[in-house]
Amino acid sequence: MSRGGYRAESFPWGAVKPERRKEKVREMVLAADHDGLWALLKHHLTTWGKAGAHTSTNTLRTYRTGLNMFLDYLTRTGLEGEDLLEVLLSPSEDLGAEYLRHLERSGSSPSTVNARRASATAFYRALKWAGASEANPFLDVPAVKDNTPKHEKRQPYTDEDVKKMLDAATEEEKIIIGLGAYAGLRIHEIAKLTWGDVDLDRKQIRVDGKGGKVARVPIPAGLRALLEAAPKGQGEGVRVVAWERPNTIRDHIKAVCKRAKVKYRGVHSLRHYAGTYLYRQTKNLDMVARVLRHSNIETSRVYAKYGEDMYQDVLDAWK
Repeated sequence: MSRGGYRAESFPWGAVKPERRKEKVREMVLAADHDGLWALLKHHLTTWGKAGAHTSTNTLRTYRTGLNMFLDYLTRTGLEGEDLLEVLLSPSEDLGAEYLRHLERSGSSPSTVNARRASATAFYRALKWAGASEANPFLDVPAVKDNTPKHEKRQPYTDEDVKKMLDAATEEEKIIIGLGAYAGLRIHEIAKLTWGDVDLDRKQIRVDGKGGKVARVPIPAGLRALLEAAPKGQGEGVRVVAWERPNTIRDHIKAVCKRAKVKYRGVHSLRHYAGTYLYRQTKNLDMVARVLRHSNIETSRVYAKYGEDMYQDVLDAWK
């Protein structure tokens, strides 16, 4: 427990008087209280960020990891105490660029580097809110360009892959696969789904998606069969999948792939499979965008790339 009886990571920054915030930040930096500093960033994100109170657990997890990595980077250079305080709160204009170049040299992908940049930028905004620093050495550092096309970065599972995975899965693992491959749910959406969100009569699932957006997703026949066969538990608040931690769900899909002798491509590639299947069957990007809940149809164009092998079928038959 931290001072005042609070866990450091849930320190009530909203209750700290403005004139006390700077001093509290300094205390936490000097004490290497990373949990307390995370509480500051979390408070700022969920109060002043775009998504506000609807900031997803996945986003918070990413930002927390990013903050820890940035603070670890500073301490690994030998900085501590007042020296660390000086570098952190009165940084040189090169600090942001130097940190991102360090990540690149360490082998981080462009998307990871950009995620770490976003975390650090948000942390300095939180420090400004606390009156601890006016600097933000990341604002003028451009995001890293990713030259790899989106459709090359993570390939979808194939029809044969999904069939093998379903054959090798337990009953509960089949539901995870079905929610991803048939309904296109993201991993955190699968983890949060309750039986109260599932309407088998109307063939719809209520999904709390990214940014707090609520949507109705159609239930295809294959997924409906899996859900109808599953034990429903007691009460609408019972989760459809017992494992509420995304990492646990990820571990189960890895194990399924190993048993099925299928290359593990990530849980999100089940969603990619759903988009690819829909595009192949309909050639309609609007439908793909509606089912996968893309706010911009341009996001759905990657599935046209994934489905390009159908064009090869046409060319092969052209004589």
